[in-house]
Amino acid sequence: MKCADVVIQDHLALRRSLDILDGMIKKLEHGERIEIAQATNLLKSLRGFGFENPEQQTRLTATENALSSKKGMEFVRNARALISLLRNPSDQNEIVA
Repeated sequence: MKCADVVIQDHLALRRSLDILDGMIKKLEHGERIEIAQATNLLKSLRGFGFENPEQQTRLTATENALSSKKGMEFVRNARALISLLRNPSDQNEIVA
């Protein structure tokens, strides 16, 4: 497998993870419940991408903290900001969705 193939697979995995997180947020916004364990695992997998941007790390930590303390609105707000950061990076050298 070529290095470029690995990068593409990582990029697709990150995009898929962000889509899933976005779906969880939409469920919460519509008054539905989400599985906290699944959301926790998803955030752990996002952490595995090793973001070097301090703002991304801060948002991910804030999202994890809001989830663990069951603060739904705070979770939604931080998760939305995290998704926005990862989908629209200001640093074009980063490989994100």
